[in-house]
Amino acid sequence: MSNTKQKLAEQFSLIVQKGLYDDADQMLSQLREEVSADEYLSESLCVTAAFLYNRLGKRQDEFYYLEQGFMINPQSPSLFVSLADYYSRINPIQELICLYQAEHYANHTGDKEQADFIRNIINALKKNGVSVPTTSIVILSYNTKKNIIGCLDTIWKTVPLDRCQVIVIDNASTDDSVEYLRTLDWITLVEKDKSSGFSDAYNDGIEKSEKDNDVYLLSPDTIITEDTLFWLKMGLYENNDIASTSSVVFDDMSTKAFETTSSKYNIPMELPYSYSTSLTGTSILLRRTVLDEVGILDGELTSKHSAFSELGLRFLKTGKLNLICKNSNVFNCENASGQNTNDLFNKNDELLTTKLGIDIYKYQKCRTDLVEEIKAERKTKLHILEVNCGIGATAALIKSQYPFLEYKGIEKNDKAATYAMAFGEVITGDIEEVEFGKEFEEYFDYILLGDVLQHTHDPAEVLKKLSLYLKKSGRMIISVPNIRHWSVILPLLNDDRFEYSDDGIINSSCIKFFTENEMARLISGNGFSIKNIKTEISEEPSDAERRYLESLAELSDQNDINDFLVSEYVFTIEKRR
Repeated sequence: MSNTKQKLAEQFSLIVQKGLYDDADQMLSQLREEVSADEYLSESLCVTAAFLYNRLGKRQDEFYYLEQGFMINPQSPSLFVSLADYYSRINPIQELICLYQAEHYANHTGDKEQADFIRNIINALKKNGVSVPTTSIVILSYNTKKNIIGCLDTIWKTVPLDRCQVIVIDNASTDDSVEYLRTLDWITLVEKDKSSGFSDAYNDGIEKSEKDNDVYLLSPDTIITEDTLFWLKMGLYENNDIASTSSVVFDDMSTKAFETTSSKYNIPMELPYSYSTSLTGTSILLRRTVLDEVGILDGELTSKHSAFSELGLRFLKTGKLNLICKNSNVFNCENASGQNTNDLFNKNDELLTTKLGIDIYKYQKCRTDLVEEIKAERKTKLHILEVNCGIGATAALIKSQYPFLEYKGIEKNDKAATYAMAFGEVITGDIEEVEFGKEFEEYFDYILLGDVLQHTHDPAEVLKKLSLYLKKSGRMIISVPNIRHWSVILPLLNDDRFEYSDDGIINSSCIKFFTENEMARLISGNGFSIKNIKTEISEEPSDAERRYLESLAELSDQNDINDFLVSEYVFTIEKRR
């Protein structure tokens, strides 16, 4: 720290110690307005500023200086104590998690006085009944010596081992992995005589874990940072509705570049979470109480993708959510799972479909194209209705972008609906038959109809019905496939073919078909005006097909072939005023 910053921090600290909070606030406000952060901020000043704004009850300012402080030193015991103060008013479990991390770093620096101080606060919380489970880290290894050395090394250096049990399952490796692992007296090593599937091997580790511990599933090719597990733990105890948290995985850079990049993100974030319908990635923390409720990984599913998808869906079925923590980052060296996932993928997908009773992939489409048309500030409390919501993939995306969302859905398939219910109230039924009560008239800010109207007998009546439930200022976002797409027109003209399929523009369940103009007439004829039309292009025609389309456009007096290239239209509409 430069002399100038040190003097400034000492001056500011003195003002705060004297209780001149308004003067201290004015001093910082002036600095923020007139000087760049790099010129005046230091770890010490950020700690004092966080204390000041905690006492003044200015939580936004308190959080700002915590965030800035962690960017300076993400391993500061004092900053973790300050972060604990921030959470003390809203979440005592997260407060305790912060204090354990503060104690870890105080011990690491050898500051016994500070460690004792922190431990006293921890003991006081525990006496008041606040507790947080310790963690069992479970790593599956198969011929991964060159990777697992780095993985275990970062665990040794970064996590508080007094609060972590490290379990390594060696899945009958044929290299000298086991010889290396046997030299580590701080891990619990399980040596399997015969290699088993992904799920069974991980389940062996879960069964070896302490019975009340949360379970952290970590791939052996993964490098964690100082606070990777800490932020996962904070996310897991954000509230009682969370079942799992996953890290963001970086794999397209060098280890050194990752260390530089992750330091920018492993910090407090105001809204650090996104939601998922399944477990994803190489670094996943599971809440033990929920795991005990739903059961361990399905041993019949031997691929990572299918096993994690199925467990995540089981969590949703109990009303619990899967979080991705954007401030928990890991580096993935390479795929060291010991699996040929390509060979297993199709077989496991078929098995998963059989087990669930539905083709899960048919119902997990995330309509990013619709969500992009929602225009609102991130902290806005939105009321959104989604028709044909599937298992909740789009709901997860909306909740990620708008955390204060009130979500409602309609879904025909009752099995799919049970998963979407984790994100809000879902009515099982057909939109042409479902009715809402009067309390929902002019209630929704947005109503989403992703590929819905072509499956209805009377689209006009559907629009009229939904109009009742849309706010005067609300918007409806509708997508429909374009029946004029070249992939429909050319086979019809050339080969007299109009073939239905399970997916695509000519879907076997379609009742109606639309062009852009036909859809525009339907909208305007039922009391709506069009605010925006977005087009989607799924595939391009060949050069020969393009020349044919140009000839068709010329014959029909069209200026270009653009209408033939659009596979889907997304209309954003509102009530006509």
